[in-house]
Amino acid sequence: MHFGAPPCPSCGARHGVSPRAGDLHRCDACGALFRSSGSGEPEHALGDLLQRPDLLTTPILGWTIAKPELLRVDKSHDELILNAPSGPNLIDLIRSAGTFADVDLSVTYRLVRGDPAGKGLGFGVGMRWFNKEGVNGYLIECRMNGRLAALRYDKGKSEPLVNYVEHNALKVGVGATNRLRVLADGPLLRIYLNGVLASDLRDDTYKQGAIRAFVSPADGGAVDIAISDLQLREPRARWI
Repeated sequence: MHFGAPPCPSCGARHGVSPRAGDLHRCDACGALFRSSGSGEPEHALGDLLQRPDLLTTPILGWTIAKPELLRVDKSHDELILNAPSGPNLIDLIRSAGTFADVDLSVTYRLVRGDPAGKGLGFGVGMRWFNKEGVNGYLIECRMNGRLAALRYDKGKSEPLVNYVEHNALKVGVGATNRLRVLADGPLLRIYLNGVLASDLRDDTYKQGAIRAFVSPADGGAVDIAISDLQLREPRARWI
């Protein structure tokens, strides 16, 4: 990982570019153009970095793993890979040990193996997630066929805020890399796909909870999905 390189101000992904002041860079993840300030941060910086867990180590400090037997590390790509068996249930890659309220989360994911058109196949994150008489919180899912959903869960029952709409900012296909960013700041929920603002929502049902990164397996067979460069930052919604 390029810890000394500036993050993209649009999606937060890191690159191996020169931090020389004034240099123009294009983000490898989302394609956005930005100029370096020379300080290791872009001119229009994201909020301060709160946490960037090392996904290649065991344990992952600050995070829990539900099914370690399904995970493996690819150090050549700095990725944590989940081998998800076929089935109807969501499978957590990792889940925060702590509780978060307002936070700006971003993570890169890609389909390593499997059929992108597989029914139900997706990756996503849960925000302000907790269990009380069933699961509660916000779930944001990117389907491998290029669809986006945002669901509010209340005691295990879901209500769509964004109902699996097709979005052309999502890249599809085996090996395609996508950057998902979710900004939660008070009632504001903003979803970015590869640096493109995909949804701007207001919902004040939940104030805080855990963060989870999950895979929605396909019905047609096992799949491998990788994640990398997970970041938690201070929200800066009023400047974005």
